[in-house]
Order: sequence, then structure tokens, then C-alpha cells
Amino acid sequence: MATDQQGISDRYVVMSNDDLLRVAADRDHLTTPAREALAEELRKRSLDSPDAIAKYERERNQQIKQEEELDAAVRWSKRSRLQRIFGYLKQHPLVALLASVGSPGFAFLIGYGMVTLRIGGPRILDSLVSLTLALGGVCGIATWRSSARLPIRILGSLVTLGEFFYAFVFLFAATIGFR
Repeated sequence: MATDQQGISDRYVVMSNDDLLRVAADRDHLTTPAREALAEELRKRSLDSPDAIAKYERERNQQIKQEEELDAAVRWSKRSRLQRIFGYLKQHPLVALLASVGSPGFAFLIGYGMVTLRIGGPRILDSLVSLTLALGGVCGIATWRSSARLPIRILGSLVTLGEFFYAFVFLFAATIGFR
């Protein structure tokens, strides 16, 4: 028993203060001889006050929080641009709803501009309108999947259904054609 106690004491002697405080923070898992050896080593280093262990735990929790924030920032930076935009729209549902409701107006402006300026043909016009409406539908999905109140989410889902329907109609017109 004495040699076992001495081995534990020798192990604690070579530990750094941080390692010793880490063990002290989790002392509930230690055997009685290990706790006694730990208490003796903490006394030798003047780290036996509860404030020292509490301070170490606060610093460790703060360091863990900083590492988690850094990991989250790294994960965010590795996301594609479209994933970041979709995430932004989910966090700001009113902006997403405004973009989804405004996309048919934008599609109308594209069509009006192309017809007025006589740019491209009907297939190009149908393709651009279809793309614009599909992007509005994606904004509507972001509204629907956000944490906004239910009426806003329902409005986003209705806009999404309408815009995807007309996007497919214009896409069908661009590929197969009605004319």
C-alpha cells in the first residue's frame, strides 16, 4: 500500500499545475489514496484552495467555448456560397419572404426588358423567367424552414408552391414549347 501511495505521489509530482488542477476538478473518480496524494501535492504547490480549482474550471470552460466557436467558424467558412445564403435567409425569414414574393416581379421585369429591347428568343426568355421563379421558390423554402411564426411560414410555403409550379411551366415552354 505504501509503495502504491508513493507511486501515485510521484506521478502527481511530475504533473504540471494545469494537469494537476484538471485531476483535482475530477477528483470524484479517484481512489482514496489517490485523493490523499493529490491533496498533499496541491498543498505543496499552494493550489489547495477551492478558488484555484474553480478558477481553473472557469478558464477551462471558457477555453472549450472558444474552441467550439472557432470550430463553428471553420465549419461556416467551409460551406458553399449558396449554403451560406440559404442559411442567412433561414435566419432572416422576412427577407426571404420578401425575396420570394418579389421574384415574380423581377421575372416580369426581365421578360419586359427582353421583349422591349428585342433581346433573345422566346426560349431564352422562358428559361430566364423559369430560373428567376425557381430562385424565388428557394427563398420561399428558406422562409418555410425558418423559425418564424406560423403565418409567415405558411405564406412562404404557398409562395414556394406557386413559384415552382410556374417555374416548371416556363421550363416546359423553354424545352418543349407550347408554340
